Amino acid sequence: MPNTKTDKEIWSLLTPFLESPDTIVFEYKKGEAYRSLMQVAIRNASIDLKTETIKKGSPHVLKITKTQTTYELALKHWQEDVTLLESLTVNN
Repeated sequence: MPNTKTDKEIWSLLTPFLESPDTIVFEYKKGEAYRSLMQVAIRNASIDLKTETIKKGSPHVLKITKTQTTYELALKHWQEDVTLLESLTVNN
């Protein structure tokens, strides 16, 4: 959960989705103003979510998908560190 003092209603609405280990996608079907507020809150937080507006039907749907961007970046750095440590061990 983002540590933010703003957008408490949005994060309260998203809490069950974010805490669910099984749910990957959350569809937010609201008017444009509400969808925009949700997108801004997500964009301004350090959280692994991507958004996409599905423009089929009315009102449109904001599709929110969990990603593993932070995990994948940490894994990449870890693999680089392992490679570096292995090269240092071989050279000594």
